[in-house]
Amino acid sequence: FPSHDNSQSPNLITIYKTPGYSESIAVTDNYLFLAASEAGVKIFDISEPKKPILINQIQGQGLVAEAVFVSANYVYLAAGYAGLKIFDISEPKNPKLIYSLDLPGFIEQVFVLDNYAYLASKGAGLQIVTLSHKL
Repeated sequence: FPSHDNSQSPNLITIYKTPGYSESIAVTDNYLFLAASEAGVKIFDISEPKKPILINQIQGQGLVAEAVFVSANYVYLAAGYAGLKIFDISEPKNPKLIYSLDLPGFIEQVFVLDNYAYLASKGAGLQIVTLSHKL
């Protein structure tokens, strides 16, 4: 930040305590998706950033939310030993699991570009998955 004027310096405006470890975030429109490890994915309405509102969460037995990536109406979840999960978020208050893929290793990161998901995995390195199904 080139300015030394305090009025333009970054300032903490709020803290929202969540269970688990906050691992990764992705934002689209007024919604924030927080990968919170064993606590799953927390979905927040951030239309008022000073007052984030938890509107839903994605949890499941054995689901570990390591990283999230948002593209169009989909959330791609790096889900640890549960592999890759894809959710339709056209209604963020009601995400729907539409695809699940078991993969080797512990999936820690996900990035989506064009029709490919690029995944970082403990124990299996780089994995590239085609997303040729119609999303």
